[in-house]
Amino acid sequence: MTSVFPLDYRIFTAGKYDVNGNAQSEFVWPVKHKNDKDGSTGEDGDTSNPFFFCKLVARYPLRSFLLMLSGHLLMTVATGILVASGYDLFPTNFETLPLQLRDQPWLKRDLAFRYRNSYRGLVRRLLSSSSSVPKYRYRLGESVEMIYETIGGNIFDKTHLVKMKEIEDGMQQVRDFDRYCQLEKIAGTDRCLKPISALRFFDGTYAAVDPVFSDPNFDNIPAVLHEASINNATKSVFEYTLALSHEVTQTRVWAQVTRSLVLLGFPLQGKGASASREALKKYLSSSMKPALEAYRRRTSQFEFLYYNYHMMIADVKDQAILDLMLAIGSMLFIGAFMCYHTRSLWITSFAIYSIMSSFMGTNLIYRIVLDYRYFGFFHILAIFIILGIGADDLFVFYDAWRATAFNTYPSLAHRLSDAYRKSALSMLITSLTTMLAFIASAVSPILATKSFGVFSGILVLVNYISVITFFPTVVVVYHKHFEKYSCCCCTFGKETNEDAPQFGKKKKKPLLLRYFRDYHFKIVTHKFAKWIILCIFLTLVGFLGYQTSLIKAENEQLQLYKKSHHYSKAIDRNLYSFVPNELERFITLYLVWGLKERDLSGCHFSAVKCEGTQVFDERFDASIPQAQLALKGLCDEIYNFTKEDVAAYKIRRDTVTGEMEVACFTRNMEAFLQTDPDAGRLPLDLPWNWSKTSAFISAKSRNYSMTFNSSFDRYLDIPLTYWLFDGFKMRLTDDYIKYNSLFGEVKDTFSQRTTPVSTVGNRIKYLAVQINTTLIGQSLSYTDGLPVVKRWEDFMTRQLSKMPASLQGGFQTTRIFWHWLYVQKALADNAVLGIGIGLSTALPVLTLATQNIILGFLATVSIGCVTVCVIGVVPLAGWKLGVLVSLNMCLVVGLAVDYIVHLAEGYHLSKSRDRKSRVREALEFMGVPVFSGACTTLGASFFMLFSEIQFFFQFGIFMFCTIGFSLLFSLGFFITVLGVVGPSGDQGDVVVFFKRYCCKKQLSDPQTRSNKKEST
Repeated sequence: MTSVFPLDYRIFTAGKYDVNGNAQSEFVWPVKHKNDKDGSTGEDGDTSNPFFFCKLVARYPLRSFLLMLSGHLLMTVATGILVASGYDLFPTNFETLPLQLRDQPWLKRDLAFRYRNSYRGLVRRLLSSSSSVPKYRYRLGESVEMIYETIGGNIFDKTHLVKMKEIEDGMQQVRDFDRYCQLEKIAGTDRCLKPISALRFFDGTYAAVDPVFSDPNFDNIPAVLHEASINNATKSVFEYTLALSHEVTQTRVWAQVTRSLVLLGFPLQGKGASASREALKKYLSSSMKPALEAYRRRTSQFEFLYYNYHMMIADVKDQAILDLMLAIGSMLFIGAFMCYHTRSLWITSFAIYSIMSSFMGTNLIYRIVLDYRYFGFFHILAIFIILGIGADDLFVFYDAWRATAFNTYPSLAHRLSDAYRKSALSMLITSLTTMLAFIASAVSPILATKSFGVFSGILVLVNYISVITFFPTVVVVYHKHFEKYSCCCCTFGKETNEDAPQFGKKKKKPLLLRYFRDYHFKIVTHKFAKWIILCIFLTLVGFLGYQTSLIKAENEQLQLYKKSHHYSKAIDRNLYSFVPNELERFITLYLVWGLKERDLSGCHFSAVKCEGTQVFDERFDASIPQAQLALKGLCDEIYNFTKEDVAAYKIRRDTVTGEMEVACFTRNMEAFLQTDPDAGRLPLDLPWNWSKTSAFISAKSRNYSMTFNSSFDRYLDIPLTYWLFDGFKMRLTDDYIKYNSLFGEVKDTFSQRTTPVSTVGNRIKYLAVQINTTLIGQSLSYTDGLPVVKRWEDFMTRQLSKMPASLQGGFQTTRIFWHWLYVQKALADNAVLGIGIGLSTALPVLTLATQNIILGFLATVSIGCVTVCVIGVVPLAGWKLGVLVSLNMCLVVGLAVDYIVHLAEGYHLSKSRDRKSRVREALEFMGVPVFSGACTTLGASFFMLFSEIQFFFQFGIFMFCTIGFSLLFSLGFFITVLGVVGPSGDQGDVVVFFKRYCCKKQLSDPQTRSNKKEST
């Protein structure tokens, strides 16, 4: 078939086809121009039988469009109705990041000990009403840390101390501070505790310890602070305020930073525990934060920082909404780029709507069908991801559609089918690999990463279905009804004459397409340039691969803000700028009996705050003599640890006495009993039995106005309560403060009241041994911490094996930290697993998709190089293997595969036999979609770089680097490698290989040869 004019890419317009989508006979198809350098038209298109869907869309374009649009509108309307009806369709939670490991014992042990007093019949060991402890707000409820830092100066000079006093006094004058401060009883009067600060050594607080501590005008700063550093009564408090880098002598005191701590009390008068906590949170945000922020902004003498966890969380929730608004910027950028690329507001508008409706449809499946009840920070990141991925898929299809305009087809259905064949498989491969990368995160036992993996995997799938079903109808309707108009990005306006035959002219292909086909092709196949390119990329991989080996495990708690934010700076100073001291949050270890691991079986699999039910060890009985001896033996073994043992088990020593900070009750209780007036004539050492107990009660008849019979077996409770209540003097003692919270009693048949505030003869419900360690939880990595956990677990296992059955249910635990170490390890393992799954599935998927083992292998190697380079950025950026980094590492393979797969698919679909021609055609057909998709994704991630929330900022960096390296390696390294060692002819062709193998096998069969001979 011949023609005297070339085919314009807009030739297929409304009115040029019959009802079946076939070209009307008034057109004569153009001639074929092979390898037109100027990009002229003229290749024959695919004339194979069109897909049924393409026939349907070509025949009924408007109906198909309305049908697909109605499906997307249904998702939007359903979302709106459910939200309006009050259904919790978006169960957002920005307060808590669910990082629990419910399949391991550490969280359940932590919760069990945390809620150890949750049982009926709890005996509260209260002191008398004349106690030196206030009735309310006697415990620390909340605190605000204030940090003062001067760069290059001395924070302890007089000017700075005066300003610090102004700030501290101002914070104590904040409205209602006297109703929330922590109280102390002085001369029978409740007063607010002053902040813990170096200023206490000047204002007379410690004047009774030494007269030097009364210097309100700061006239003798070195002498005061030097005495504070050596006096046992003040040493521990001073260490809290002392910078790691300091100088303290009698004549000179120097440090660049110090801090103070404002204390708020608990419980509040007239409020329960939960109500008190909520009231304190509200007071911190509504009253204290404005005052702190005012001081931070107007303090010029030094940098003033402050920190409180609940203040920070309240700010994070507000900031998350602001950072989320950056998605609008990403959307506008993508929309503008699409509009420029497609020259159509019609296509751009419905493309954006397709992406956003995919998000809503995914959430309906995620929330209703799968019944997930958590939607947090990571799910917000999915918006940015799908904006990039969705735009990439749309560009692939639309560019394939536009490329078909340069070919000839029997009908519109044939043209649409050809665009399908050139794009749908490529999009399927990229969507499948990306989805698998997300699903790799879904195997994580941690809800935050698991739910994100499930949500994002579904999102990629839903978006792919939308692109291959809805978007083609948008394009065809635009092509048949609006393409001939030129105004407002070709939406409506004056009809043009571009569809009229233009004899003697050739339609040039776009400039960018010609660049990739002609100029870029020449660069990557040049006999010298190609080796230079490969050397550059291999050097880059080597350097960043070395950086990858330097990655360290995260040793800090989750960072919510960027490092430049004042909260992040305050946390950093708190962890790394001060001398470790007893007021720091060292990890406290507990050896516990009487409790079982918390029962979490009734929790919903995606519940964020479910804490299960309490379970007690019904076999536990500490009162039998064998159990008492076993506990005493354990305590003695710990107290007799060698120096090497103390170092290995990380046991902290008191800075003043040098004694191990171990609260094991047997030694202190026996020491107290030995001071009793009746100790000389009564055996008061452990173990206690019926004879010791009855003799002691008889000797203390003034304290025990009751009798027990021989069936009484709560032996240990008698000396225990006598000791804690200071011989029933009901005074506050150091032992009461240290040990009272380590024992739980429950009333039973033997319980009898001895004083108005206490009962004896109770059953001991649980008991614990407390051990302070030298480990600081906020800066402990799992590589350093897990060996200590294992050492204590082995110690506890050995001890339990020697104990009677009533004590063999014991365990060791900490508050949060042991569990957090295993969370860190799980995240690191998940990152390695994600990369492993991504790369291991990439090779078979790409091999099957391209039907070529060599092409699949080269593509997988290129993806691996991208992965190495992206991970190598982590240590260069100063990051460690934490929550977000490990999650991002799982996604690198999925996001890195897109552009390499597009070029591999273009190489595979080439009808040429030699590798150079295949490279040229791959660049011609896939270069522009790859570049356009990368631009939109880079643009979407660019807006995330302006986020204040570390989640969003770090993800933006990761996504920007992943897409950037993917673009460079696809158009630089991968395409160059194809030009050097890419398969030519049938090399590596899986189909050809199996055909040859099968044919050879059939010919080797005697029956097959006989049949073949007879037929001949």
